[in-house]
Amino acid sequence: MSPFHIDVSKLPSIENPWGPSAVTPDALQFNGVPYAPFIKTDKLGKIADWNSVKEEEQLPGKNNNLQKRRDVYHAYGASAAKLFGAETEEKGFSLVENTASSGNKQAVLNGHRNRQFQNQTGKKTTSTSTPATQASALKKKVGSAAPTKKQPITKNAAKWGGNNKWGNNRWANDEAKLKESSINVEEDWESVAEIEFNKLTKLNLEVPKSETLSTNGTIHQYLKKYENNTATPLEPVFQSTYNQTSSDDSILKNYAKTDSAKVFITDAIIAQLMCTPRASASWDIIVTKKNGKIFFDKRPNTFNLPVNENSSPVEVKESDINHPAKLELEDIETSNSFISGSLAKNSSKFSDISPVTLSSAIPKGYKYVKFNLPNGTSTDDDSQGSVPIIVRVSLDAYTYTASSNLALHSLLQYESNDWRTRFNGGAQGNIFVDEVKKNNNKLSQWATECVLGGINQIKLGFITRADPKSNASHLVAGTMTSTIDILCQQLKLSINNGWGIVKSFIDIIEHEGGDNDYRFVIFKTPNSQKVIIYKVPFDSFDF
Repeated sequence: MSPFHIDVSKLPSIENPWGPSAVTPDALQFNGVPYAPFIKTDKLGKIADWNSVKEEEQLPGKNNNLQKRRDVYHAYGASAAKLFGAETEEKGFSLVENTASSGNKQAVLNGHRNRQFQNQTGKKTTSTSTPATQASALKKKVGSAAPTKKQPITKNAAKWGGNNKWGNNRWANDEAKLKESSINVEEDWESVAEIEFNKLTKLNLEVPKSETLSTNGTIHQYLKKYENNTATPLEPVFQSTYNQTSSDDSILKNYAKTDSAKVFITDAIIAQLMCTPRASASWDIIVTKKNGKIFFDKRPNTFNLPVNENSSPVEVKESDINHPAKLELEDIETSNSFISGSLAKNSSKFSDISPVTLSSAIPKGYKYVKFNLPNGTSTDDDSQGSVPIIVRVSLDAYTYTASSNLALHSLLQYESNDWRTRFNGGAQGNIFVDEVKKNNNKLSQWATECVLGGINQIKLGFITRADPKSNASHLVAGTMTSTIDILCQQLKLSINNGWGIVKSFIDIIEHEGGDNDYRFVIFKTPNSQKVIIYKVPFDSFDF
């Protein structure tokens, strides 16, 4: 047997004996063979996966520790390989940022004009499971759905984050919680985009400071009628707020004729778009392009937000006073009474006339502000390709001077009347926390409207029934005052995220509509967390 040969020619000299050798002997090299340190059956996976879940946390029970503890943390091998799927880059429409936006990074859903859209298999995207199919099932339960003779064509829905699977939501298997659709999806509507909420929450767009073009109408001074320590009876009024849509606003139409902007919208409509991921109930917005100008509109009687929208729905009979439709009407009436009762006789008339001429409408001031939505990462007002948009903002009242404007809104309690005792007991904070959970979307839209209009303060009236079993009379339990900055912090509201959502909708619709006149419907689905954009015949609605 020959002696074992050891090459000592490359060992360090006695003058510098410490540390490893600069040359690895050939006998000690692996020659590219993967090394499995613990388990021989392990397969080679990814080098590092910092998001992988520890195997101990995946296994329920306490009796598996001895079997699974020794190979928990390595990110390669059989235990980690099963967590990885094929990673393919999404083509066509995609997020600029695939991570949550932070700082001043811009992130919108970008479209590319004249680009052929294909799915990852290389074939044109066509959906066989469409909203009309699911709406047919919904019709049997709530009585409001789409025709089912022909399914709407789904063209590029998958490119905007939709998977065309309506069953993938928390309400899908709970028939008792199905919600009513805001609009009937017609068979000739073409679905061009489906966008899930988790895509919208990642968007971000920093928009430069707005420019005030004009102030119109008459604004009254705020009256502290309901700011008492005790509950005050709510006095019914005959006036009401008038939510005039964009296409009916004579001032916006004049700005369109003078080419002052490309997009025209009201604060209530744009706030609903900006707060889309917070919505639970179904809604729809009509988008029309005519002569190069784009108007966002709401259909009549669709401006109102449900009571306790973000709480778990409760199934009640239509004859019940707590039916959602009756609660919505009650909320409108009590809100009108609170706003009208909070206005003093003192008023300030702006130089320009009001766009609302109805004598029965509660007097308000209106401000027309212009924003420039940038493209890419530039936030310069004059950046090439920016989208100018004019927003009409409502002004409810002023405190000391006409320049110190505030917003007036109210919330309704119908299941009990304990707000009165809780206000007197100093539990206003707890009441507000509960309402943030139940009416998050509503409060967020009100805060967004204030930010767009430069309003710094909001007054919230808390209205309760005198008797929970009757909707005939009401009391104002109290009023809370909040600055808009603090309210946005409490709601975790990002106006930049809202602008990213609005800019994305505009880009998608402009891409799908092209340079010609068109009409689209942005539809929040009733029982899933997604938005569908339909291209509809131009004469589908009368504006």
